[in-house]
Amino acid sequence: MKTKATHLNSGSWAHRLLVYSFTTLFGLLLFFLLGFVMRDIGTWPGPAYTDIEARLGDQALSREATAIQTQIEEATRSIEGRKQRQTVLRDSTSNSEKTMNQLLEL
Repeated sequence: MKTKATHLNSGSWAHRLLVYSFTTLFGLLLFFLLGFVMRDIGTWPGPAYTDIEARLGDQALSREATAIQTQIEEATRSIEGRKQRQTVLRDSTSNSEKTMNQLLEL
């Protein structure tokens, strides 16, 4: 009796075949649709950060960030200049030492 009740609830084999076919077809169409949407969105240009910053950002913070960036660049240039002077001083000291040693040998 259970098999008869189960058989009554399942439907004919043609209906089941159509449901499985349409489900597979719907899944494939959905897959292609999502692929198309993702490719289409991928071709759109992204947002311009400067425009968004100008429209939504705080101008005082932007000016402060620019000022701090300028200070950092000046400090970096100062450090590089001092390193170059240190290198020149070390080289000249080394050359002076060699000269003094040569003079002492004579």
